[in-house]
Amino acid sequence: MADMVSLALMDDILRQTTVVEKSYPLWGGMPLTKGNVSRVLSDGKAADLPVGVFGSRKVSAPSGLTLASQSSFVLMSSLPVNSTQAIVVYYDGTSVYACVVTEINYVVSYGTAVVIATTASGQNPLNGFIDGNIVSLGGGKFLTWYTSSGNTMGVVLTVSGSAVSVGSVYSLATGVTTMFFSIGVLTVGSKYVAMYSDGSTVKAVVLTITGTTIALGSVATLVTAAVYGSYMSGCGLSATLGVVTYSTASATFIIAFSVSGTTITAGTALNATSSANNNSLRIFPLSATTCVVFYGGSSNYAGGFTCSISGTVVTKLAGLTLMSPGSQVNYLWVMPIDGIGAFAVFTNSSSSSYL
Repeated sequence: MADMVSLALMDDILRQTTVVEKSYPLWGGMPLTKGNVSRVLSDGKAADLPVGVFGSRKVSAPSGLTLASQSSFVLMSSLPVNSTQAIVVYYDGTSVYACVVTEINYVVSYGTAVVIATTASGQNPLNGFIDGNIVSLGGGKFLTWYTSSGNTMGVVLTVSGSAVSVGSVYSLATGVTTMFFSIGVLTVGSKYVAMYSDGSTVKAVVLTITGTTIALGSVATLVTAAVYGSYMSGCGLSATLGVVTYSTASATFIIAFSVSGTTITAGTALNATSSANNNSLRIFPLSATTCVVFYGGSSNYAGGFTCSISGTVVTKLAGLTLMSPGSQVNYLWVMPIDGIGAFAVFTNSSSSSYL
């Protein structure tokens, strides 16, 4: 499609009828303004707000930005709280914030932004995350994560009205940034799995959440391999099953693992593609035994395939090429569209952006 991928396209995907005032390329970052939020929530249903990243590079904030006193932000991710509210987590160059955005009858208001973490100068705590950095725990609670001194930290946020409170901070992965880190749902509200790569291994650990307390199980090594650039993505399929996709220098693999209590047992990795250097990978659950993988990289095209899992044995099903930009796919954003079983896939090559 056209070079400029913006909220205008997202509006079309979500079947919303709103006036677009200005277009921003996805790869250049889309500022959160009252207008942008109003467009995404224009039908009064915050649940339509897609999961994912709203911008990936530092941009100047427009006038009227009231989330924080800073003049710019780098990244943000969001999830619906209820039919009229969404929680937004973002970084403004100095600190990571959380804020509740409310829209009622097209009128947008903001709760007070609270600081989750303050970072050292020049350190971007949300650098490069593609999977987003927030999941719902239910009951007004959300788990978010960020990078601090090269480690991935996690914290539970509690929303009450338009206020956000921040729980205690826990270390989820040592020596791993948010760029190579995913969290999957095992049991909503209580049990999740963190999956990550340090370049030479792929690991996973069960997170048990009670209130705002996060307890980690034993870390399991799923794969010992030269993971290309540490690129990976993972998700949970059921209370006892998770799956991770990762890339080596020559192929893309997928591996399933079983969960019993807090013990993780890995299956055997499946070589799913012969495409080299897939530096953009996304995986999503379709059912308790199936998933879909999206990928792109030096093969100069973006593709996707589905898999079924029996026990921990992975079988590749249908696959197809989604788009061929003619140059390396640098980034791949995938947003599930709730209720219709579809995904919006955005890619950025060295020359253009595509939907």
